[in-house]
Amino acid sequence: MLVVAFIFGFEFGPGPIVWLYLSEICNDQATSVNTVVNWAWTLVISVGTPPLVTALEGYVWLLFGITCTLGFFFVVFVMKETKGLTKD
Repeated sequence: MLVVAFIFGFEFGPGPIVWLYLSEICNDQATSVNTVVNWAWTLVISVGTPPLVTALEGYVWLLFGITCTLGFFFVVFVMKETKGLTKD
């Protein structure tokens, strides 16, 4: 049940915004580097989740929820609006 809540919160929260934001503000080379970094952290989370689930038992989902909440506040307060702006 908590897995579904986490995926729901991430996918309808700041999850997909990273991909849109990177393509709008970066040139092609920076977008490529950012994509590699994003996928590398995705791999770290994917590999690190099973040991965390066994070590922290039920609290790993609280950790992920706090991380998503911090990411949401980062998106709201730090990321700049790009609507109507040129690439330059």
